[in-house]
Amino acid sequence: MRTCLDGVKMRTLNANVILALFLIFIGAVGRIALSSYPNIETIMVVTFIAAVYIRKWYALLVPLSAIAISDLVLGNLAMTSSFSQILIFTYTGTMEAVSRGAAEAGGHVVGITTEEIESWRPGAANSFVLEERSYKTLKARLYALIDACDAAMALPGGIGTLTEISAMWSQMQVSALPARPLILIGPGWKTVMDSFFEQFPSYVPEEHRPLLSYAKTVEAAAEMLTQE
Repeated sequence: MRTCLDGVKMRTLNANVILALFLIFIGAVGRIALSSYPNIETIMVVTFIAAVYIRKWYALLVPLSAIAISDLVLGNLAMTSSFSQILIFTYTGTMEAVSRGAAEAGGHVVGITTEEIESWRPGAANSFVLEERSYKTLKARLYALIDACDAAMALPGGIGTLTEISAMWSQMQVSALPARPLILIGPGWKTVMDSFFEQFPSYVPEEHRPLLSYAKTVEAAAEMLTQE
């Protein structure tokens, strides 16, 4: 009887391990492939499946492993052999993923931080930042980030990301900043800008619109930078 029970436990363990590996693969690949679509969360899906079917403490390893693997890939896609330094506004989430990938690819990660953000939302620069440049105000951080970069890529984001895009675009428009790549990643930004141009056609001259570039994916954006 004991032998039978041991056999059942072993088969259950093997099945759980296979399921966990499969879920890690699905979670990581899904997160990478759908990185431009912020409302699709494969990590959440595999977390629930692991919790329901594995029901062991190591079910926690499924989402953690999937996030770690996809972070490495997404971060490294932002780095190419042509770039040795990356400037980011540098806390957690996507910013930490880019920091990690850049650092592990041999890049020098510079974190542009601000006291105003850290007082509003407690936190510090992530552990992959090699050089931190801290500014007292959000405004100072914004222009330090813009002025110091050779190229900028904007992932799907909110008010802060829109502000960064607009400030950099506006400075290039009036030649206060030499033109440089400003790549908006994901179909959402293209839709937003097309609507903006359609609603206010006379306010944005045709010659200033090409200052923005668009890429559907992180991979496409990285390829665009290598061609500059």
